[in-house]
Amino acid sequence: MIYRNSDVVRIVNEYIHSARDREIICDRLVNGLTIEKLAEKYQRSPRAMQRKVANLQRMVFLHMK
Repeated sequence: MIYRNSDVVRIVNEYIHSARDREIICDRLVNGLTIEKLAEKYQRSPRAMQRKVANLQRMVFLHMK
C-alpha cells in the first residue's frame, strides 16, 4: 500500500514523542535514507538503527488506516 508523505508526517508528529525519533523515521519513510545512511547520520551501528527503525515503523503503521 502507498501512503502520502503528508499522512506519514502527520502520524509521526502525532504519535512519536521524541524529536530525534521523529527525525529518524521521517528520514527513512519520507526522505528514503537507507539504514546505513541513517546509522552514519545518527552515529549508531547499522544493526541498532535497523531495530530502531523497525520499532518506529511498527508504531507509525499501526496508526495508518
